Amino acid sequence: LALVAPLIARSVEVRTDIAPQLPAVWGAPAELEQLVLNLVLNAADAMPRGGELTVRVHSGTAAVVCLEVSDTGAGMPLDAMASSDGWSVSSKPGRRAGLGLGIVRRVVERHGGSIRFAPRLDRAGSIVWALLPQA
Repeated sequence: LALVAPLIARSVEVRTDIAPQLPAVWGAPAELEQLVLNLVLNAADAMPRGGELTVRVHSGTAAVVCLEVSDTGAGMPLDAMASSDGWSVSSKPGRRAGLGLGIVRRVVERHGGSIRFAPRLDRAGSIVWALLPQA
């Protein structure tokens, strides 16, 4: 998060909830870092007028570590959540070109995990969960 802080608008409030003593996950550190950076930047880009971006990391059930990124932006189209076959979150002119969600999904799956997308319960934004198996 420190790497992307200068790229996030001041009108976006970033909150974190990182559980202490998380179990390790197996994986390529550079790919996992890119996954986190991309999800955070895509969420920030979804809130051009500001909002709240939350990053949570906790131990999930079934021996996984859960990375959750949520925002109060415009939200993802439901068809993008269902397919995520290369659709890019931040693909508008003048904005960063985000890593397509299909690629994000492939990175998570290459690490033996799974990814889920959903609108927030209050319908203000989206939530992405990346579930990575514990080492």
